[in-house]
Amino acid sequence: MAAAAAGEAVLATDDNEEADVAVGASSTADVVHINLVVTRKTRVPITIGVKKSICRMRTKGMSWSSIIAKFPVDVSRDAVRKIYRRKDTWMAPPDDARTAMRTTRREGDFPAVEKLLLQWITAVERLGHATVPVSFALFKEKAAEIGRRLGLATFRASRG
Repeated sequence: MAAAAAGEAVLATDDNEEADVAVGASSTADVVHINLVVTRKTRVPITIGVKKSICRMRTKGMSWSSIIAKFPVDVSRDAVRKIYRRKDTWMAPPDDARTAMRTTRREGDFPAVEKLLLQWITAVERLGHATVPVSFALFKEKAAEIGRRLGLATFRASRG
């Protein structure tokens, strides 16, 4: 508190990422408490297609700032550089629409269920959503049914 008595501002943060600012104006320290809430930048998922575009642009010699300016989402310079450092990883997947829209490389644990579920949803879409309204609950139930039909004892249908 010697700093406060000397007329300097003291900034201390606690575990809640709030800061109390103490300001000393005289020998009898007047203390003003201001709660500052530190907000984090909202995470923006970047699809594999965008990651491939970043790698291609940098390989052609574009600067980091011009690459960042090309995208409508707010992507940090560090994120773009990190993507480029792993360019071999991001350029390996096939250039198809399904892969381009994904944000991760991880495949599911049950590819047979995913394949049959994709066939089912494609058939439903051909019929039109007016005939069969598809909800998360219906999708989850169909996945569980496919898992039972395939005899997968460890399969649990989830929303992810």
